Amino acid sequence: MMGENNYYKAYLREKQARLEAEKILEDKTRELFIANQSLFQQNQQLKRQAAELQLFYSITKFAQEDLTLNSVLDFFVNLVCKLCEWPIGHALVVDSTKENNLVSGFIWHLDNFEDYEMLVEMSQQLVFAKGVELPGKAYATSQPIWSTDIDENIQFPRLRVFRKYGIKGSFALPIVCYDEVIAVAEFFSKEHQKMDQHLLDIVSAAARQLGTILERRIAEQQAKDNLQQLVQAQIELKQLAHYDFLTDLPNRLQFEITLKQEIEKAQRNSDIL
Repeated sequence: MMGENNYYKAYLREKQARLEAEKILEDKTRELFIANQSLFQQNQQLKRQAAELQLFYSITKFAQEDLTLNSVLDFFVNLVCKLCEWPIGHALVVDSTKENNLVSGFIWHLDNFEDYEMLVEMSQQLVFAKGVELPGKAYATSQPIWSTDIDENIQFPRLRVFRKYGIKGSFALPIVCYDEVIAVAEFFSKEHQKMDQHLLDIVSAAARQLGTILERRIAEQQAKDNLQQLVQAQIELKQLAHYDFLTDLPNRLQFEITLKQEIEKAQRNSDIL
């Protein structure tokens, strides 16, 4: 009987020790999991911050090149897709021949063109008035627009194509120059993307910076054009002052200038005029 009691007590102690060990192991496993999660989140945050810094560094470096609207949009679409890790980006421009509506700028970022051929073809055929789909809304408001679920927008002309390719999330950014929207960039994801205000703020700031760069380039080009016009005007004014308007022959003023030059030349060379 005594032996059975001792055996039972030993069993209980062993069971208690095992439970305590399991509890310690569980607590340590939980702590390790939380630490790993924290490290992963910190790593993701650092990667994102590095990508954001690279975004603005790239814009600053790009601003030193010869720029056109198409080159700016191509640069911006690819840069944002890289930052967001979204597979599709597309730029639309305001077309004065289409009643100032948006049309495709034929500028794309695609992981694989063949995977989205129908989307490309349809997008390049459509004209987007203000308020139509996300690009039209961004155009109308001059503000970025985010959609967490495209399926909810049954009025979208491209909804059938979005569903075909499994596109779920989207956002659109206006490019503003001299307080006017001149283009809109749209981006698509195949996942339901929760509204990311921080991301939207970053890419919106990048879009504003590019708009400012375009404004400066336009101002520089206008100054260059004005200078050329001034030089041309001076040439034409000189022509009018010294030559007859109808016959293009030297007038009296030009005759007197030429005569003075010939007299001075003859005097220097001791020649007879």
